[in-house]
Amino acid sequence: MYAHCLDRCSSRRSRTGSTRLRRIYPHGTGTLVYLVGEPNKLATAESLGIVTLMSFVGTLPFVYRRQVSWRSVLLFGLPGMGGAYTGTWMSKFMPGTLQLVLSAGVMLLAAVMMFR
Repeated sequence: MYAHCLDRCSSRRSRTGSTRLRRIYPHGTGTLVYLVGEPNKLATAESLGIVTLMSFVGTLPFVYRRQVSWRSVLLFGLPGMGGAYTGTWMSKFMPGTLQLVLSAGVMLLAAVMMFR
């Protein structure tokens, strides 16, 4: 379903003239939609991929120093993966705008929880 979006979006140049630059630097879903002009659903998937990659890279020094509780990884990671697959399946039945609103709500909730 999104193959045509991937081809179309990857061949389109950004305002800087380089397609690569926007793939390298992390940005939020809103930035991808409103500044880069990508479709809602593709931008949501890309932002989740960017967060996943950045989280993985950020954990590598802690894994190297053996500071990771693998039990906690299993207790929180496996249900999180299940939720990700369920959310991906459910996204087929939601409009892209609703996904953007839900994504913004989750980010605001996370921000509030971090300041507590």
